[in-house]
Amino acid sequence: MKRFLVEPQAMAMEERGAIERVRMAPTLSVLTRRRWAMTLLVLSVVSLLVGLFSLHFGTESIGPMQAISILWQTFRDGGTSLESADPTAVILLHLRLPRVLLAFIVGGCLAAVGTALQAMLRNPLADPYVLGISGGAAVGALGAMLAGLAGALQLPREPANLGMDLAIIADAFVVTVVGGLRSIPGAFL
Repeated sequence: MKRFLVEPQAMAMEERGAIERVRMAPTLSVLTRRRWAMTLLVLSVVSLLVGLFSLHFGTESIGPMQAISILWQTFRDGGTSLESADPTAVILLHLRLPRVLLAFIVGGCLAAVGTALQAMLRNPLADPYVLGISGGAAVGALGAMLAGLAGALQLPREPANLGMDLAIIADAFVVTVVGGLRSIPGAFL
């Protein structure tokens, strides 16, 4: 019987020792200026390396060192013209680099919007489906595809197509709104 009384006391002593070890250990959850600067520096270097590495992918093989030399030469010379440039430089500077930069910008904007949604809703699990943003974006994308704007934002060249495109957009909007609200009067609210 005495054996069972000793074990809980030993467990309590062990728990107190574990609590003291945790209390005395340096905390990693405190974000100091130095830790913040190091985090930003490491993430910036990783982003730069990922960006340089992503310039390598495509049908034309451009090695990382070749990409760096083309970028350095362009930076040093102040730009290149399409007529006097090497085809590899044109591919890198006018096709791949803008796509990589746009991907970083879009990713940053999506992260900012996600953070704003989470802060606005005070919910760390908030996503675009909560407020219907995804559904609205799908309707906008459908409208753009039906209007022929999927490739670029431009008006149709012939007036007959413009009327047809506007009619299709209006029909798609009515079907979406009426189908979603299940009533015609509800579509006008």
